[in-house]
This record gives sequence, C-alpha cells and structure tokens, in this order.
Amino acid sequence: MESFYILYFVLFAIAIGISIYLINYVRKEYSLYKLFSGNKVKMRALLAKDAKRFHMSIVYLMTYLTRSNGIHKVQKDKLRLIIRYIVEVMPLEYQLDAVKVLKYLTDREKKSGKNTYDESIVDVDAFKEGKYKTCIKDGDSSYHYSHDIHGERIAEELSYYLSEDDRLYVMFLLYRLAILDGIITTDGSDSELNMLNNLCVDGLKIDPKDLDGLIESFENGTDQSWYDQHFVNKNGQYPSSNLLANIFRVDLDELANLKHRIIHTSFLEPIQITIYVTLAIVGILYIIFNIFNSDVMTRIYPAGFFYVGMGLVAVMTFANIFVKPLDSAKLFLLRTGIEDSLQRTGLILTSVLSGLSIILLFLIVPNFLLVLGNEKFGKEEDVYHVTVPVNSTYSTRHKNSTSYHVQFPEVNFSDKGIQDGTENEDGISSINSFCLNTLPSLSGMNLLGVTNFPSMTTRSISYDEYLNANGKYIRLNFKVGYFGMVYHSSYQITDFNDEDDVIEDQGSVIAAEDPDF
Repeated sequence: MESFYILYFVLFAIAIGISIYLINYVRKEYSLYKLFSGNKVKMRALLAKDAKRFHMSIVYLMTYLTRSNGIHKVQKDKLRLIIRYIVEVMPLEYQLDAVKVLKYLTDREKKSGKNTYDESIVDVDAFKEGKYKTCIKDGDSSYHYSHDIHGERIAEELSYYLSEDDRLYVMFLLYRLAILDGIITTDGSDSELNMLNNLCVDGLKIDPKDLDGLIESFENGTDQSWYDQHFVNKNGQYPSSNLLANIFRVDLDELANLKHRIIHTSFLEPIQITIYVTLAIVGILYIIFNIFNSDVMTRIYPAGFFYVGMGLVAVMTFANIFVKPLDSAKLFLLRTGIEDSLQRTGLILTSVLSGLSIILLFLIVPNFLLVLGNEKFGKEEDVYHVTVPVNSTYSTRHKNSTSYHVQFPEVNFSDKGIQDGTENEDGISSINSFCLNTLPSLSGMNLLGVTNFPSMTTRSISYDEYLNANGKYIRLNFKVGYFGMVYHSSYQITDFNDEDDVIEDQGSVIAAEDPDF
C-alpha cells in the first residue's frame, strides 16, 4: 500500500486543521460574548445604527405576519408586499441578502412518503433576474415552516430606537400587510389580531388605543384620514399612504464617526456545523476501524473502545442540537436581549463539545491508521494455521438479510511470543516506514502495550458452506501484522483435520505455527 503515507498526512492534516479552526472560533466566540455582555445597551444600540440590520429586522417582522391563520395560507399578496418593501426601500446592496432571508423564513417542510424536504415559495434566482412580480411561487396549505420566527423580540428591540411616529408607521405598515387578505382573523393564538397585538402592543410598546383606532379607521373606510392625521406635515419624512417609507434615521455624519462597525455577533453556527462534520468523520473512522479490528486477535484497547467511542459520538451529536445559533448572526438582524443567555449557553456547550471532538479525533485517527498499517504491511509469509472441528451452525436474521455462522473450540494466541515486523522493512518506502513508526506512540500502543486476550469461537460463512458445515472442520488462516498484531485473514471448510499438532477438544486451541514460518 504505497499510498499509505498520503492517507496518513491527509487524516492528520484534517485533524489538525479542524482543531485549529475550532479553537480559533471558540476564542472568537468568547471575545464576542465578552464584547456584548460587557456593555449590552451600547453594543445593541450600535447594531441598530446599521442600515442592513435595521431593514432586515423590518422584513423579519413583516414575514412573521405571513404565518397567521388567514384564509389564504400561502399569503402570496403579503409576500409580494414584502418584496416591494425590499425593492423600494432597502439599499440595492442589501436586497439580495434580504430575499435570501425571506426565502429562509418561508421555507416549509414537506413530506413525500417517508422522506421530508424543504420547499420554498421564494425564487431567489428570479429576483436576481429582476422578475420581482413572479419571484413568489405558488404553494399549497399542507405545510409547516422549517424555521421559527420570534417577532415580538425584534419588535421590542426596535422600540428602543424608534420615535413614536416611526413606531406608529411600522404599526400601519404591519396592519396594511395583514389586511391584504381582505379580513383580519381574530380567533386563535395565530390569528392576525393576536399577532398584531404581539408585535405592536407588546413589542413596539404602542398604546392599545392607537391600534384599536387604526383597526376602526380601516373598518370605517377612513384609513386615509388616519394616515394624514399622523404622518402628513412631518418634515417630509413620510410619503403618501400608497408608497412605502424609509424610517431608517441614522445621520450619515454619525455613521462616519462610529469607531467600531460590528459585522459579526456570533460564530456559534459555523462552530456547530464543524462539530457535526468532525463527529461524522470520527464516526466513519470508528466504523472502518471496527471492521479491521474485528479480525485482530490482539488488542491495545478493550473491546468496549468501539462502543464507548460510538456512544460518545451519538451523545455529542444530540447535545450539539441544543446549540442555538443567534438570529442576529445568521439573519443579520438586531441583537435581542435573550441572545446574551443563548450565546452564553452555546459558548459553554461548543467549548466542551469542541474539546471532546478534538480528543476523539486524535484518538481514532492514529488507531485507525495503526490497524490499517498493521494489516497492509504484514509479511505474507508470517502465517499461522488452525484447523478445528465445527461444533454447530446458526443463522442470525437482520432487517433485510440473514447472516450464517459456524461455532468451534476457542482459538487464541495467549501463549505465543509474537514478534512484530518493524525491524524487517524490506519493500517498505522510507516515508511509509516513518509514518508507521510514529503510530505506536500516537495511538497509545507503546504506553498500553499489546495483549493477547481476544479469542475466536465463531466465524461468519457463506450460505452454501453453512448448509454443509456440520460435521466438518474449518481451517482458520492468521497472519502476523506489521506491529505484531495477529489478524484472521481467511478460512476454508474441509472434510478432515490436516493439522497433526492441533488437539481437537472443546477447550482452548493454541494456534499451530506454520512449519515454514
């Protein structure tokens, strides 16, 4: 296996690269946590001066209202108004990102048989091509959304930075969105009236009488008078009611004088994804390791090494689900108060999971390479043969298949002085030799040593051999690997015992050394 060194360097490069990435980003996350927890009010106010975050937050509130129990579940008219806000109000450089956020928030989980997939009703490509009127696609009512929206949190955060007039305008904009279906639903927690109360009264801190007055004006057909009363003659800050206003009020000189521009609020999501990738790599390597290790008659670690490792992978994967990426980082929104505690919890979890992931990675990589190198670089002539009687046969039924086995007297190598092949490296390149000779130290083999306690009493065989195995013998062929770890390589079902020095009894059978060895 001349390319062994390539696999060696690739796996260790992946392990080192992932470790550096996780350590670096956990440190960055800790720095951001200290930054935002140190002066919460100042830092969150600074984010509110970012035009992109401000407009994204307005789009977020509008999208929240599309999740009501209105007559038309898809709410295409409402989504078209949101697209219109993005095109008419938001700066051009933010529009595509805003549509991507809208797509993310409106993706729905659909089922097709046993499979679940995301369906989107927002066509980002169509928007990029300038097809604003057709970028909202048709859909049906049998869905639920893939991602949660916490509208009240963002509305409350906006209330700290908006004037009373601007808060009233946001209320007007949201009500205008809700009434597009022609009716305001009032029953249930997901009714439009309840959602408007959540956003406007509880979130934006608007007097309930103002919301009631707006609703009444629409019911009486006097909504234009209500709009004129509140927004006409306001220094030209608000356009006519059929247009959409830009209420982002930060002065350009103030923006220019800001000492800091906060681009990131959290790195929890990339850390979480990297942990998932790391655990997937570890799990795959453990499975391949176990395939090679299942035939090894000597051990470094107890048999539970595989099960403990896979158990940790499963537990850590489950724990990683509880890391909640911040909306302010993922969707570029304003940062809300609850994100301080979410970030603290996420930081603790990702720190622990990152550390354990790195440990597991550096544990399985050298051990995987050890059992692989042991088998691939073993000498073909270093062979043991054992022929034992077949005591019985049995089958094991699985979900989609059946495996067949023979049982025979116990075979082990506990009394054999097995020599490794590290001193005889004929035919092994210098770079492969270097890689192989580092593995005993990296894997723990030098520290723990190799024991010979594993034994073999069963062997899986083919169906045809299973039918005729009773009353016969099985010849087991073992090879000595590069590190002196004996592994089972092959077998034959025979009609007689051709090994004179193997005792046929029900006790332990010591392997007979090949005469030519």
